[in-house]
Amino acid sequence: MTEAAPEEISIRALLESDLPEISRLSGQLGYPVPPADLGARFRDLAGSLDHALLIAAAPGGGAGVFGWIHVLASHALTHAPEGEIMALVVDEPSRGRGVGAALVVAAEDWARARGLARIRVRCQIRREDAHRFYARQGFTHAKTQHVFTKPLSVN
Repeated sequence: MTEAAPEEISIRALLESDLPEISRLSGQLGYPVPPADLGARFRDLAGSLDHALLIAAAPGGGAGVFGWIHVLASHALTHAPEGEIMALVVDEPSRGRGVGAALVVAAEDWARARGLARIRVRCQIRREDAHRFYARQGFTHAKTQHVFTKPLSVN
């Protein structure tokens, strides 16, 4: 993939045809997902008004996905509805060139359009570069927490 600068990208909705690139970039984030597994997940999320799946791509439909973001409208009894960035990854050669910032702005615009007054992101403690990135985007550190998981058997 080639490097991208903000003037060389456009933000658009993720398409099913983008899934091979999404799979490749997810591996860079540390969450490898085979393209075949992404299809059903994509169809579920793309049909929801509470989720936005956006990519930074070459303008005019040119080849290349420079990064992607998944943001959702989080609803809970304990807090007012807010946006939450579920995933953000920029292709390694395009990092530090404004692609991530453009994706965050697009996510913020999406959240504002839904009346959400706040946006948050959870980030692994070891991702210090990402912490600095989010601080540059105006995010502040709110808390540190542990995440627990438990596998469930499903029929």
